Amino acid sequence: MDDNSLDRKLQARAETIRNDYKVAIQPGIPVELFVDGLCENPGAMHIGLYAKQGDAALFAEHFAVGNGTCNEAEYIAVKSGLVLLQLLSPAGSTPINVFSDSQLVVKQVAGEWRSSGHMRTYCVF
Repeated sequence: MDDNSLDRKLQARAETIRNDYKVAIQPGIPVELFVDGLCENPGAMHIGLYAKQGDAALFAEHFAVGNGTCNEAEYIAVKSGLVLLQLLSPAGSTPINVFSDSQLVVKQVAGEWRSSGHMRTYCVF
């Protein structure tokens, strides 16, 4: 799946979440984003996203995201969750804490491990 196709899916999902489910992100209150990616390594990739603000669930989503590796699926999950939250709260005044079970993603994003190649692109995002 290319980035444009995934972006369209995320935009459509954000509209549904906002309009049909009446979810609104409260400015200034931290959001917790839980992400996971899975893959046949290499093969079909899927991501799972769950976000909450306080005790309120904002969304729980699953997407098929094309073919790739486990590490790529983990990074796509982080990126997709952040994009979905940005679409729901474009002002950007809400702190986001991201949780992942991928040691690679966590250590690279924290700057503890070096990233290179395709993973560097995700990490910089």
